[in-house]
Amino acid sequence: MLRYRETYPDWLFVRQEDLARRPVMGFQEIFASLGLRMTANIWAVIARYTSASNPVETTSPEYRPRNARGSLETWRTRLTAAEIARVIHSTREIAERFYRLQGQEFV
Repeated sequence: MLRYRETYPDWLFVRQEDLARRPVMGFQEIFASLGLRMTANIWAVIARYTSASNPVETTSPEYRPRNARGSLETWRTRLTAAEIARVIHSTREIAERFYRLQGQEFV
């Protein structure tokens, strides 16, 4: 990822967390950067598929609309403190280029 950012400085890189926090605006920025027009229908579909009224998780292997913002917190109940520490330790070198470390997690 870092090599791509250096090699292609005009590419747009989007963090999943940022897109999940503001899905409609995030996709609007992506569309604009690509010179695409975001129609009202596209806006509505994104809003519907990422709405807070959707479940955060599903057991279905098929795609289902999800609560985009709510999905950002699922790792907290899935991972143990030791697993979180291991992820932070093993990804620190790259993660520090995209996030800042606050306490025991990247933000």
